[in-house]
Amino acid sequence: MPLANCAKVAVSTISTPKPAAAKSPPKETIFESIASFVQFFIVLLITTRFFLPLFQIPTGSMAETLFGAHGTNTCPNCGMEYPVNCDGGINSMTITIPHKVQCPNCWFAQQTTAAPSPGQNPAQLNPAHGDRIVIHGWIYDLPWNIAGLTEPRRWDVVVFKYPPEPVNNFIKRLIGLPNETVEIVDGDIFIDGAIATKPEYAQRPLWIPVFDNNYRPAKPGIPDYWPRWVSAPGQAAWTGLDGRVFRFDGENQPAGELLFVTDPKSTIEPGVVVDKNGYNGPLVTDPRFYVAPYHAVSDVRVSAVAQIESGAGQVGFELTKYDTTFRLRVAADGGWTVLKRVGNSSDWTECRRGTVARAAGRSVPVALGIADYQVVAEVDGARVYESDDAQYSISLEQARDRSLRPARPRIAISAERVVARLSNVAIHRDVFYTNDIAPPGHELHAGLGHPFKLDGDDYFVLGDNSRASSDARVWSEVGPHLLDAAAAGEHRPGTIPRDQLLGRAFFVYWPGVRTFAGKLPVLPNFGDIRWIR
Repeated sequence: MPLANCAKVAVSTISTPKPAAAKSPPKETIFESIASFVQFFIVLLITTRFFLPLFQIPTGSMAETLFGAHGTNTCPNCGMEYPVNCDGGINSMTITIPHKVQCPNCWFAQQTTAAPSPGQNPAQLNPAHGDRIVIHGWIYDLPWNIAGLTEPRRWDVVVFKYPPEPVNNFIKRLIGLPNETVEIVDGDIFIDGAIATKPEYAQRPLWIPVFDNNYRPAKPGIPDYWPRWVSAPGQAAWTGLDGRVFRFDGENQPAGELLFVTDPKSTIEPGVVVDKNGYNGPLVTDPRFYVAPYHAVSDVRVSAVAQIESGAGQVGFELTKYDTTFRLRVAADGGWTVLKRVGNSSDWTECRRGTVARAAGRSVPVALGIADYQVVAEVDGARVYESDDAQYSISLEQARDRSLRPARPRIAISAERVVARLSNVAIHRDVFYTNDIAPPGHELHAGLGHPFKLDGDDYFVLGDNSRASSDARVWSEVGPHLLDAAAAGEHRPGTIPRDQLLGRAFFVYWPGVRTFAGKLPVLPNFGDIRWIR
């Protein structure tokens, strides 16, 4: 028999044992399922109670860093969408539609559906509840300080027990630390007589929109306010000023300048910049607070995307704060320069220069800002310059004097010997901490000329929405949990004891939940999930 056949016979006649079938795991009993759920619930409860507590923002005192109950409106005059305060007060989680709203970009005012008028198209607000946040509930309880991150830091956003009512948890920004002296001057914070400069991570979310040229108003928002850019007299190289993109056709032209103005009449006077935001609506008297007139704000930032198409010249951005002017110039070859001038002098002092990738033909984001007497220049997404005390500083006495005669900032854009396009032109202002808003008969802590001294275990906090914040400036009552300490001289109104700090806010895990017909919740805008700075 051939070998091949033998092999075939062998294979066909020998049987192979089948592997044993795998046993399915025993099913979890109902009691084991309940135990697993209880275990998960206990772990979750411990985590959210002691390590990562969850809170919901009730009011707008930290807007627009964090939102309480609010709505959104789209301005019919300029097209900008903006948030509007709809909270019902400190002890309420309800949504209350205001009677009137006002655009922060062009100041166009509208009545809402809560107070309609015949013949007017009322604002249709889309209501939402407050942001839900996570805090580090343990970070301040560690017995050691890890790289400065486990101690309360200035500019942290913190949650704490409200001094007058311990059943309420408040959230504010930490301003003053133990043993420091705090004073609010011209919207800035002075600590122990020196200005406190915000770090970049805290400053960036505190830039508040003033005017975005992508949302050009069709007409003055109110009779005496019309924000726009105009060219200086006798200069015709700039075109497109009635649109979103400005163009300078002046490859052989000397410098041509654009100025930010707000007066509806033909003018080159600096535009109005005040501590106004759309979130608070029009200026009205709130029965809970004394509301002062708007304050002139001189800490501003101008930004744009610059594209130099040809030429050997440059584009420039200029800001004047009181008697000092700073200019950022970006050249076609990629070089940039920051210059400074004091008073009406024609002499410019060079602060710094550098180079980025060749600018000709490229779209380069550019920004120049002044906040807390620090000048910051940004070119092509990089922070290329920060002034130091030798280049720009101020004493407490000078700041106090200036606050009594506030001046508008001069904001300008220039170009020379280039063909260039500017898009996304925008102006922002810094947060302005007020020092003249307090209930009648109440002492204002840390007001102008009244430095507020903190003891060795106390902290001082302020709301980012300074015009509408109940914070350390105005607290005068002491809750039952602090009565004994106050009687012993160990606590004073306007401070937060260390043991009342609950933790540092760090994440918005569930942005304001919008409602349908004011009742049924719908999904939030997941694009608003964010870190808290």
